[in-house]
Amino acid sequence: MKKKPPCGLEISAPNLQPVSCPACGFVIGKGGYQILTDPDSQAALTGAFASMQAGLLTRIDWKATNGWVTLDLTTVTLLARGVAMFVQSCFTREKTLAALIDAAVDATALEPIDITAGWPS
Repeated sequence: MKKKPPCGLEISAPNLQPVSCPACGFVIGKGGYQILTDPDSQAALTGAFASMQAGLLTRIDWKATNGWVTLDLTTVTLLARGVAMFVQSCFTREKTLAALIDAAVDATALEPIDITAGWPS
């Protein structure tokens, strides 16, 4: 069985590995800017947030996957909160799937597990 979670990562059973969705990202703003949530993007956002909180920067230019957006501290704070909540929701879904997969006694028991459903969007 092969199923694809929303990120497009391919996973096979019975050697099914829980998939982590934080590499997906989400869309913000009127321009529909897609913000990545992979570990490198999370680290860059954390650094930008810290720099802005310390007063080192008042605005940043952020490269989304589909264009540039200029952000102020209020927007970066909301974005950082959104990314943190999104990533945590992904890990919660991954934990649930891992428990279901670990409890499966054989390949037949894996079949009803839908790793494409239940992810945050």
